[in-house]
Amino acid sequence: MPSPELALRTDGKVVEKTLRILHVNDLVEGGAGAESHLLALAARQAQAGHVVEIFAARLPLRSSRALATWWSFADASRMLAAIDAFEPDVVHAHNIARLSPSVLRAARKRRVPVVATLHDYRHETAQTLAGQEQGTSLLRKLVNQRKIRFVRKQIDRYCSLLLAPSASLLAHSKSWVRRAELRQIPYPIELPATVQPLREEARFLFLGRLVKEKGIATLCRAMELASAKVRLRVCGDGPLASLPAIAPRTEYVGPLDRRMVPELFSDTLALVMPSEWLENYPLSVLEAQAHGRAVIATRVGGLPEMLAGEQAGLLVDPFDAQALARCMERLAGDRALAARMGLAGRARVERENAVDVVDAKIYACYVDA
Repeated sequence: MPSPELALRTDGKVVEKTLRILHVNDLVEGGAGAESHLLALAARQAQAGHVVEIFAARLPLRSSRALATWWSFADASRMLAAIDAFEPDVVHAHNIARLSPSVLRAARKRRVPVVATLHDYRHETAQTLAGQEQGTSLLRKLVNQRKIRFVRKQIDRYCSLLLAPSASLLAHSKSWVRRAELRQIPYPIELPATVQPLREEARFLFLGRLVKEKGIATLCRAMELASAKVRLRVCGDGPLASLPAIAPRTEYVGPLDRRMVPELFSDTLALVMPSEWLENYPLSVLEAQAHGRAVIATRVGGLPEMLAGEQAGLLVDPFDAQALARCMERLAGDRALAARMGLAGRARVERENAVDVVDAKIYACYVDA
């Protein structure tokens, strides 16, 4: 197997050389925020001169209840063949719930170092919050918990480095990581050159999947409680799409074309993220802050740290429609406050999420692995 061509200067800094990087993920297109970050990272690495490939699951994806999501000898065999053909210097794993940890063992068998990004809290035994309605039987819950413990044990065993975008996820992961090294590396975001001023007709924006975990039902209840000055636009798709379609003063746009994000935020007063499960480091919050927009979010997962102690937005408890309505009314009635919070968010991502800085940290992880 080839080894990375790395030269070290006497001051200890790495002189970057070309690497062969094999990204591993369930999907190679579509998906959610994790896939957006993966594809953007792979494109930047290729543009920088690295040789990049993506290994993905076969479509259609198997059910999450399939035994092969515990361990797949077929995917392990495919992974071995991919490694033999591509000869990577490093494997970077992402969401592999449908591929199973078998692909990580295949990389270890070929003595290729593995770096993995933890994109969410799926390795926690309780990702949903106590107030969320549970539709899972006790037996199914016990099986899921057993599977989570098995999967994270394999991840810890076969990965050299685990990357957590948020400090919250890093802290949670310390409870089960024993062998691998944990590092916090936030997601990067491209910043537009300028921040557009708030338009008089700007409204609140929900951007995400229309599922119960994202708090869309609570948001629609908040719109029923809020005054007439609070107006909302909802972008996304999912099983609860009928709720924003009938909510008062709410425009339901439907699925979002991500190429329309800059235009969308130009007409946005603040992003609303009323999540009711553990969020890691949502792309929509990064995009809002990059465009200089305030955020109203729940006190879950990594959201509080992204809002920098409410300097960049307002925090509410999950499931609290009245508190959410009050926060929306506050920003709707004080656009100067919304603008200040938006600029504070923009300053935060300029400091912490610059693309070149984050990419350099990821490269250093490859070297250290």
